[in-house]
Amino acid sequence: LLKVDAQGMEALVLEGGRLTIERDLPVLYMEYESQSRDLYNVVRSLGPYECYHHAPFIYTKDNFRQEKHDIFPNMRSFNIYCVARPDSIVPDWLAGNNLENFALPEIKAEGAR
Repeated sequence: LLKVDAQGMEALVLEGGRLTIERDLPVLYMEYESQSRDLYNVVRSLGPYECYHHAPFIYTKDNFRQEKHDIFPNMRSFNIYCVARPDSIVPDWLAGNNLENFALPEIKAEGAR
């Protein structure tokens, strides 16, 4: 598993790890901050990756610190989950969000919607 959250520089991280990623085909989980398909296209250039959109709410009631106050109402984190190996698992709840057939949501300055 390679998890990347590089504040908009995810594609550069992937390019830096290109040889390792092409060789090992790890599961990739990355944040994205744009409607652009540029990051998706970089991933697809690394191998036979299938990518899925994942947009969990930033706040959850079942959080680590048991914080009750939601300072991020209705805000989501936008991510892509990518698999290339035949033995990789795609959860059922994520399978319907394949980026081949999915329009990326608009991301606004005041928060992801």
